[in-house]
Amino acid sequence: MIAKLHNINGKKIVAICDKNIFGKKYTSGKIQLDLSSSFYKGTEVHEKGLIGMIRGVYTLNAVGGKSVNFLTKLGIVSDKNIGKIKKIPYAFVVIE
Repeated sequence: MIAKLHNINGKKIVAICDKNIFGKKYTSGKIQLDLSSSFYKGTEVHEKGLIGMIRGVYTLNAVGGKSVNFLTKLGIVSDKNIGKIKKIPYAFVVIE
């Protein structure tokens, strides 16, 4: 997985996407997932490193089966919070 940590106005935001879809764009109607943008341009991480990265996070953006399934395993995302564009699962979560 590729992950990037952002600090915006004192809030921690983490963007995660599967390595095999990083750098691509997916569009369906008015919705677009742009995984080529600098927002997702991070470093490769494994699950253990990602757990540390998401501690104290305000928002999580995850795109791709592996990334979304990882958050589901942790209980952060449920099936009802998962969308799909071109069969690519995504989830956006705000944790307060």
